[in-house]
Amino acid sequence: MAEKFLVETVTKAWRVTCQRCAHQWISKGRDVPKVCPACKSRSWMHPFRERMPVTCRKCGYAWRTFRDKPTAQCPNCKSRQWTEPKKRGGRG
Repeated sequence: MAEKFLVETVTKAWRVTCQRCAHQWISKGRDVPKVCPACKSRSWMHPFRERMPVTCRKCGYAWRTFRDKPTAQCPNCKSRQWTEPKKRGGRG
């Protein structure tokens, strides 16, 4: 009788780790938990996407962007050639 109770208890509980804050807990019940009890994130099962630091080579503005989705233009000067170096010299 005790063995049956242990099996039922184990199958109705989830050992869960939040991918956002690394908090671990045991969630009782049949449904997947909706939020992490520590950080209250609804996206606890999805890790943060890694962002890489980038700097505009035209104006020098620095920001962070997702690796899988490069930025088309600099958020500061709106240049689409933000990856190209500044041109030396000038007219005049």
